[in-house]
Amino acid sequence: MDESPETSLGVESLWRACGLASEAADLPDPLLGRDVGGVTLVRMIAEGGMGRVYEATQAKPARTVAVKVLRPGLMSREVYRRFANEAEILGRLRHPAIAQVYAAGAFTLLDTQVPYFVMEYVPDALPITKFAREKNLPLAARLDLFATVLDAVAHGHAQGVIHRDLKPGNILVDGSGRPKVIDFGVARGLDREDATTLTQLGQVLGTLQSMSPEQVAAAPHAVDARSDVYSLGVVLYELLVDQPPYDLRETSVVEAARIIQERRPASPHTLRREIPRRVSAVVDRCLAKDPARRFASAAECAAALAEARLRPEPPALARRWLPAAAGAAAVTAAVWLLPRAPDPPRPAPAVASPVRSRPLPAARFEFATIDAADPHLVEAVGVRKYREWQSPPIVYWGPIANRSPTCLTYRFDFPAPAAAIHLVARASCWDFFHEPGGIGRGAAAIEVSGDGETWHMIRNGLEPRLWGAGWDIDEPVPAAACGAASLWVRVRLLADDAPNVAYTTAQFGRTIAPATKPVFAVMAPSRDAAAAHDN
Repeated sequence: MDESPETSLGVESLWRACGLASEAADLPDPLLGRDVGGVTLVRMIAEGGMGRVYEATQAKPARTVAVKVLRPGLMSREVYRRFANEAEILGRLRHPAIAQVYAAGAFTLLDTQVPYFVMEYVPDALPITKFAREKNLPLAARLDLFATVLDAVAHGHAQGVIHRDLKPGNILVDGSGRPKVIDFGVARGLDREDATTLTQLGQVLGTLQSMSPEQVAAAPHAVDARSDVYSLGVVLYELLVDQPPYDLRETSVVEAARIIQERRPASPHTLRREIPRRVSAVVDRCLAKDPARRFASAAECAAALAEARLRPEPPALARRWLPAAAGAAAVTAAVWLLPRAPDPPRPAPAVASPVRSRPLPAARFEFATIDAADPHLVEAVGVRKYREWQSPPIVYWGPIANRSPTCLTYRFDFPAPAAAIHLVARASCWDFFHEPGGIGRGAAAIEVSGDGETWHMIRNGLEPRLWGAGWDIDEPVPAAACGAASLWVRVRLLADDAPNVAYTTAQFGRTIAPATKPVFAVMAPSRDAAAAHDN
């Protein structure tokens, strides 16, 4: 893209006319109906500091697109470079939750070259926080939505790109409930040696409310992926409690910067008691003033949030009575330390009468959805819950990242040692490498154990790599894993080049409609007490 001098007054006047037209129906926007790079501008849908976004129609292929047009009055060399950098960055990002760039170029407006790029259109879009409020989403659905956003930003970080302007207005949710991260207009590549030249020292970019302390301090060399983590924390905070961490509406820019750099916001769980403390701790860490105390990337934040959601909170009643219980224990210990009178002689034990064997109940653990099995979950490493957008949603476990080791471990306890155990489990995998334009493949393995140490393989798709081989198990477990009062089930999943957003190519516990049997079950037949004792 050729560099251009500052624009003339005529172009800026025309641009102001466009702005007036957006506020008054009787003033036509001079850009509407214009052909820009093979697309026709239909209506303006948003405006920011760098330019405007228009809804447009494209003929080939026939589709609705969004066109971002750079503001002519900002035609400096630096802004040209930043706009070109945005197009370059977005063009190399491929993720379902990032608005895709289709084309970029420049058109002539009063003898001035005006840059633009054509990008994916997000229909019926709402900012993520407004979408959550209007749909009255429950806590779990809000966290699911945010997990998808984390996947998208993590993809950018993995490509060496930080966003630097993550805010609710740049995280849209379409009419089907799918989030899209948009507007990398102030993003920069971590791998570009000259990236810092795109932001001059002292210049503040982005929206103040969502900016990290190092951003408001105008320290571009300190801005990295951890700044995005801070901004994500601001978004998650508002997503959880329906208000931002700071109220900056009546403050000056200087005072707002001081608040962001110095004031610590209240933890989300203190405002909404239904928010788990561990989830609240994730938000607190994102919002740490010192970047070294935050998560290093969106991927690390995603893993911590997934783990926080897995680990159940101690009941509130137990937390409340814990100090009292400790005091009671201390009193009891003190009583036992006092001198005691000799115990009276105990009577001789009575002769035990014979006890008849009583049948033990069968042990049955059956789950119509994989969510229901969470109380038996012992460990979950490198995985998270995925929820597809059907109604009701299809839920399953899958890897957080590609080519990373994962492990799901469940434990089921029986009333007595079980001589025979039946297992129902499902691992769904796909291999799209053999389809035109397809990406992603998955593999899985399922093992069982009677003690949690010695494992017996049921199905092994990991060694060798049996990509796309899914398992639908409905059979007895090996005898070597029986005979104990517990059964451990371990699932390992592996994804390769999968998008990892609202879908992964290696899944465990996926529901299939219509449901004719549980997605996960462990069943031990009843036995009498005498047989249990003999074993």
